[in-house]
Amino acid sequence: MPEADKVGAYQLCVRRCRGGVSARNFLPACEGSAYMASGRAWLHATCHIQREATWLLSSTHGSNQVGFHESNLVGFMRATWLGRARLDLLVRWLADRLVGRRLSRIDRFVVDRFVGLRNTCVWIHGGSPLRPSGHVYCIVAAVPSRPSRTRGRRIRYAVVGLGHIAQVAVLPAFAHARKNSTLHAIVSGDPEKLSSVGDAYHVPVRVPYDDYEAALAEVDAVYVASPNSLHAEHTIRAAREGVHVLCEKPLAVTDDDCQKMVEICRLAKVKLMTAYRLHFDPLTLEVLDLLRHERIGRVRYVLSSFSTQATLGGIRTRPDTGGGSLFDLGIYCINAARVVFGEEPETVAALALDGAGFGMPGVDETLTAILQYPGSRLATFTTSFAAADTSTLRIVGTEGDLHLEPAYEYAEGLRYKLTTKEKTVHRRGRKHDQFAAELLYFSDCILKDREPEPSGDEGARDVRIINALRESSLTGTAVTLSPLPREPQPEPAQAIDQPPVRKPELVNVKEPHE
Repeated sequence: MPEADKVGAYQLCVRRCRGGVSARNFLPACEGSAYMASGRAWLHATCHIQREATWLLSSTHGSNQVGFHESNLVGFMRATWLGRARLDLLVRWLADRLVGRRLSRIDRFVVDRFVGLRNTCVWIHGGSPLRPSGHVYCIVAAVPSRPSRTRGRRIRYAVVGLGHIAQVAVLPAFAHARKNSTLHAIVSGDPEKLSSVGDAYHVPVRVPYDDYEAALAEVDAVYVASPNSLHAEHTIRAAREGVHVLCEKPLAVTDDDCQKMVEICRLAKVKLMTAYRLHFDPLTLEVLDLLRHERIGRVRYVLSSFSTQATLGGIRTRPDTGGGSLFDLGIYCINAARVVFGEEPETVAALALDGAGFGMPGVDETLTAILQYPGSRLATFTTSFAAADTSTLRIVGTEGDLHLEPAYEYAEGLRYKLTTKEKTVHRRGRKHDQFAAELLYFSDCILKDREPEPSGDEGARDVRIINALRESSLTGTAVTLSPLPREPQPEPAQAIDQPPVRKPELVNVKEPHE
């Protein structure tokens, strides 16, 4: 916008405010002027002087709803005035024109996180329309809470993605989670799945990916079971509509996507939980309780193995969908080590074998990792998509060890053996519905406004380690990780034991392994 237009828009704003024009009519009155600039409002011009800003804001929203930053509040706009499409355009337009103009502290990534949020309020702090080269050093957004429609009733879910895990485990789990959860919508790119699966579960809302928002308008929460590479998109779009998110692991493929997901859900005031089903498994929580009571002394090292013969051509063996044994299997081993030690690793290293020789080029077919923890403790694990089935976790302490086998399965009961100097104890858990446990717990968090454990940040931490291991496997050197504060740990009270489900008839999906 030319400088003269900026000044003219500012002067118009001041005249309107001082003339007592109703704030509700202010923006329509400016429509078509230099102020709006073809729908791309020059936000500074709305209220440059704090006196005018105070009048405009308090007249519209009430002084009890608006607080001022210690610096000048230069602009304010509500999405309900412009509409979401025009607000998106506005924020991107501001970012394009402000970045690079002595505005080194503007972060385009931060701007992008706020674009499109429902009922977004955008503030610009600092700067002036009369001094466009001045510093505008912060763009922030706030999202009013979605009006609660869930108190005292069941949470309505949309399951996003109708692949193997959704059909074999997530959808059947709603039968055991009916206390506080109900399946209300499904989202898929396959019309046959929408029809057949929808009929099987009597789902009232069935939409393709292209019409995702139509499903979001009908539900309170989503279970994201789409390919790994789509987790971020489906989570962010849900959060922008005020819908809570239970997302399959890994939370996303990149660290950047994970942080966007966590931050946008926080801003949108929606819950984000990573679907770590073992955090609710009674036998797994029993093992953690034994460790906390030092039944094997101080834990010294952890060994793990998780492998299978993967079916070729599926999303788990393709790099474009976030495939590979590390993302698919290694995340269990990483999360197990982090929970056992209760801390983050300091240094990680890995050696990976490319899957080209096994028909899965571009992904790690087999990988071995070493994670060094504070206090001279180690965790090692191996994952593979071209080996016999294994699912083991061995935790060795100064006075004994715990051996879990199977350690990570959902289709059978888990088992452990506790060995100390005094005796050996064998325990076997019964097969149960681990996915219903996730739904029951997450719905309870929504209804009672509690932060879930495992949180979105818990999932982001594991993805951070995965990407550090991938970097190490490519460079041949160990990667040092920055320290992070401790995350809340799974507690015995989280244990939920529901009866197992019967395997349903699958529609247009292959088994993920042979």
